[in-house]
Amino acid sequence: MVYSVPQYLKRLTLANRSTMTIKLYESRLRHYADFLEVPVEDLHNHLTKENLIDYAEHIQKKASTTKQTTFSILLRFYKVNGIQAFDELETAILKPRNYDEPDDKPLTLEILQKMMELANPRERAIITMLISTGMRAGELCAIRLDDIDEDLVRIRPEVTHQRGRTVWLNAEAREALDLWLTLRDDYQAAIHNKYYTRTTGLADTRLFCSTYETTRENFL
Repeated sequence: MVYSVPQYLKRLTLANRSTMTIKLYESRLRHYADFLEVPVEDLHNHLTKENLIDYAEHIQKKASTTKQTTFSILLRFYKVNGIQAFDELETAILKPRNYDEPDDKPLTLEILQKMMELANPRERAIITMLISTGMRAGELCAIRLDDIDEDLVRIRPEVTHQRGRTVWLNAEAREALDLWLTLRDDYQAAIHNKYYTRTTGLADTRLFCSTYETTRENFL
C-alpha cells in the first residue's frame, strides 16, 4: 500500500502518537515537499533516492540533531512506501552521526546579562521565561497563548508526555512577555508571508510561533 502524507499522519494518530510527534512529522514532510516544489499531498509520488540525496545536500549546514531527526522521519516515510534499500554511502549521508563538540559552559550571571543585552524582545521573553519557570526548552516552544493566565503557565500533559504541571512567572518574565505579546502579531504575519504554504500560518497558537529545533538554532 502507498501512503500519502495525510494518510500516513492519520495512521500515526490511530497509533496513539502524541500531538507533538505528529506535528513534527508533518512539519518535516512538508519542508521536504516544499524543497521538491510539489504539493505535500503528492509527496509519495516523488520518493526517489536522488531527491533525498539532493535534500541532504540542501540541509547539510543544519545542526546534526536537526538532520538526524529529519532523516529519521523521512526514511520511515520512505520505508512504509516500500523504499528502503540504500547503499553504504547513501546510508552514511542520510544517517549522519552527531559530531558536534559539546560546549557546555556554566551559565553565569554575567553571561545571562550579556545575553539579555544582545537579545531582541522575543529572545528576552524566552530567556526570562526559562529562568523564571524552570521549563524545558521543548516545553516552552509548545506553550500556547491560552496556556498563559496572568502569572500562571499551564504545561499540558501532552507536552510533558506525563502529568501536566503549573509554573509561575516572576515580574521580570511577565514584563518581557507583555512586551513580546505586543509584537507577536507582526512577527507571526512576517513568518506567514515567508512560509505561506505552511499549515500553521496566521492560525499558529504557539506563544513563540516556532519549533524547538528552530528556536535552538536561533540561539546557537
